[in-house]
Amino acid sequence: MNQSFFESTAFKKIMAKVYGLGAAVVILGALFKIKHWPMADPMLIIGMGTEVIIFAISAFEPLHKEIDWTLAYPELAGIDTEDKNKGTISQQLDKMLVEAKVGPELISSLGNGLKSLSDNVGSLKDLSSAGKGYELTVHKYKFEEYGIPQSRHRIIIIGIKKKFQLKFKVPKPSLKIITSREALQNIPPDAFNNELTNNSKDVIERLKYIKPGKGAFNSNLPKHLALNVKGAKISQIYKRLDPNKPAYTVTGSGGGGTHVYHWKENRALTNRERARLQTFPDHYIFSGSKESVRRQIGMAVPVKAAKIIFNSILKTFARIEYPCVDEKF
Repeated sequence: MNQSFFESTAFKKIMAKVYGLGAAVVILGALFKIKHWPMADPMLIIGMGTEVIIFAISAFEPLHKEIDWTLAYPELAGIDTEDKNKGTISQQLDKMLVEAKVGPELISSLGNGLKSLSDNVGSLKDLSSAGKGYELTVHKYKFEEYGIPQSRHRIIIIGIKKKFQLKFKVPKPSLKIITSREALQNIPPDAFNNELTNNSKDVIERLKYIKPGKGAFNSNLPKHLALNVKGAKISQIYKRLDPNKPAYTVTGSGGGGTHVYHWKENRALTNRERARLQTFPDHYIFSGSKESVRRQIGMAVPVKAAKIIFNSILKTFARIEYPCVDEKF
């Protein structure tokens, strides 16, 4: 098949370098202007001119071709959130998880990617030279050590301009452990966002075989309820809470099996129960559909954790000492 130069691999390789080198010229021109260096105006014109030329060339790039993923994953075909015969989107995704062939290579790749994130965080220190410079504190917080009823680990960066001659110190964890049972007790019966999820019969039946703290991949499930994903061990799929420990990480996305499950009752948690694990007060009302609310809760920073960090920031600027630990990630 005849292929134009603009659709060729050579053009794509050239454009990759053009974008990188062009961006460098544009930034250099802007830097001259910002710092009021000699020849600032000509350099800015050169930078903007380079950008114009790049945009002009990019106009000839072929349109992105949408990939028909159903050719590789037939399970994706025909998903319709309003198809009542097939059930809800959550139930369809639950079925897909069972039928899809998720290989160990994919799971391994995901694990390696997360590891590389931790390995490369040290490069964030380079930000300290940005502009006039910031004094950075980079720390991996384990929120369960701060009285949050959830094992949620996040790297948080606090930067303070060096002109203030201040450095944020990581607040010392209380090491007070709050269990899932403690967090979910005494929820008012009329609490907002506390609707039960309509779990399918298969989900309810599967949960009957899963013990507290266990999931679908480390439980003895009957053959008709087992998940047919060879070589993969996704530890949080259909995982029940352990009532005597903090919850595992509450997420805001994912299909069947990712909704966090009660340690005793054969059901997924309600959004209010998830909000409790994220330390939202019961009077806080979430707006939107049930799935939208689940997403809002799962993507949030635990309220109590945010309060601890921001209180420490305020104390830093007020030059008030507080218990702290060394930063590490």
